[in-house]
Amino acid sequence: MRYLHKAFYNQYFSRYDIVVPNAYFQGQVNEMDIAAIRKSGFLDEIEIKRTYADFKKDFGKTSIVWEKTKGRPRPIKMKKHTLIKSGNLPCNYFYFMMPMELAKKCEIPEYAGLFVYKILGKNRINIFEKIKPKRLHNKKLEQQVKYDMLKKIYYKYWKNEE
Repeated sequence: MRYLHKAFYNQYFSRYDIVVPNAYFQGQVNEMDIAAIRKSGFLDEIEIKRTYADFKKDFGKTSIVWEKTKGRPRPIKMKKHTLIKSGNLPCNYFYFMMPMELAKKCEIPEYAGLFVYKILGKNRINIFEKIKPKRLHNKKLEQQVKYDMLKKIYYKYWKNEE
């Protein structure tokens, strides 16, 4: 899947301040295939799907939110897409990214955007935005969250280098 991460970065880097593959945010259970922070401070989550079964499976995933109580915050497990739709996850915009052929079979939720890709040959992938997503909420990422995200990729890079 790394080739799709690279293709996305190469074609869309000018839209974003930071693009990170395989990112987690504090308190999240699920990994974002691509987390892309816009220059405005809004976060796009791009979920890559290569098969119909993988697309359907995404709607069964759960994530954790922290319920604010008078005492200690308490974790609550909820369906990932319920949280996305209600604006209770960090992403301001949510996209699926999938092959053009697969996109014809999938019903994309009204809150989600869609990037489709076509493999044109060795090291040549064309990605384009077919559906623009709805904005899920207006909260921008704080500088500390951006910094923490960059630290994670920094450590991942140095840990994996040989």
